[in-house]
Amino acid sequence: MTNIHPIVPSDISACPLAGVKVIEMTHWVAGPLAGMILGDLGADVLKVENPNSPDGGRGNTEAHGVNLVTDDGRYMCWETFNRNKRSIALDASTPDGQAVLHKLVADCDVFLTNLRRRPLEAMGASFEQLQKVNQRIVYAFAEGLGAVGPRANEPAVDSIGMAYSGFMFEVSAIPGVPWYPHGSIVDLQAGTMLAFAILSGLFARDRTGQAQYAHSSQLQAMMWLEMFGIAMAANTEDTFDAHKHSSPLFDAYKCRDGKYISIGILYDKTWPDLASVLESATLITDPRFSERVRRHENRVDLKEEFNTLFARRDRDEWLERLRAKGIMCSPVNTVTDLVTDEQVASEGYLVELENGLRFVKSPFGLEEIPRKGAPELGADTHEVLLALGLSIDEIVDLHIKNVVL
Repeated sequence: MTNIHPIVPSDISACPLAGVKVIEMTHWVAGPLAGMILGDLGADVLKVENPNSPDGGRGNTEAHGVNLVTDDGRYMCWETFNRNKRSIALDASTPDGQAVLHKLVADCDVFLTNLRRRPLEAMGASFEQLQKVNQRIVYAFAEGLGAVGPRANEPAVDSIGMAYSGFMFEVSAIPGVPWYPHGSIVDLQAGTMLAFAILSGLFARDRTGQAQYAHSSQLQAMMWLEMFGIAMAANTEDTFDAHKHSSPLFDAYKCRDGKYISIGILYDKTWPDLASVLESATLITDPRFSERVRRHENRVDLKEEFNTLFARRDRDEWLERLRAKGIMCSPVNTVTDLVTDEQVASEGYLVELENGLRFVKSPFGLEEIPRKGAPELGADTHEVLLALGLSIDEIVDLHIKNVVL
């Protein structure tokens, strides 16, 4: 545990979103991630789940052949995306449950969801319905492919958003063959963008006093990630192609010890220093590599030259030599490498929660964040209902009716 950022007691009242109340009705990744970011910023995030069908992440045991349950019974799909939240188990599909939901919404700032629109309407939880309950609500919706086009409202998981956005071809190692990189990349991107939209919505709400509809879709978020290439496709006759336009100046190479190093040669002035470090007169004297245009024209030959040169020494030795000359370089890490990486530890990018689990910190430079682990289902139901003004008898009656857990 020595390479984990130390737990620093957080003064929640000093966090940027202290006092902001969020009602979250989400499942799986994109919606929960947006709520988690708000919780990291100090918001009071109350996750509302149906006690009979809670967030599927709670019981998800496997993904892509990987066991998602720790030895002590923690479900990582749930734990990873639901820290810094409270939990109420409420069946909002019933009239009594809907009444409780509306009481919660009446006193909140944000309603966050990625459920389907039809079930939301049935629960009285569409934007139009909740706007009547709270005229200052920021209604946040995580969409699949969008809200109004011919594919609007179609169900979309991570692989669907990735396929539709073109990203599967962008990252494929084989020309013309799509590839799906694991890790919920699309959902993570969409959820992060939705959190950004929520912050903008809160700002606009406070300026105008009016309800705001904040949204982001998987397709929109991935197009943003690919914006440079899409701009090229939309405005020129060409776009980036990793197979046609690959540059040996921005690539990775296998070293003598079998480890890989990546270089980034952005400026021509770096070229003599690179040749010196690599101890290669060829890089200077060979006309094929004399200037950037020629290096691109002869990129296949140049990559072979780099392959030969980097294979002569171990990776760490190359890193030391290149860094000494100010040449941009990096080890090609695995995610496992990052868990014990000195730079990651120094920056506090990996944090340990109060429950002992370790996770990536939200991607912004705030040192003081809450460190609460993901809640048990219904852990805060009684506290929340009492705070709403319900009596013990009313709460017991809801239990008897299976409206709450």
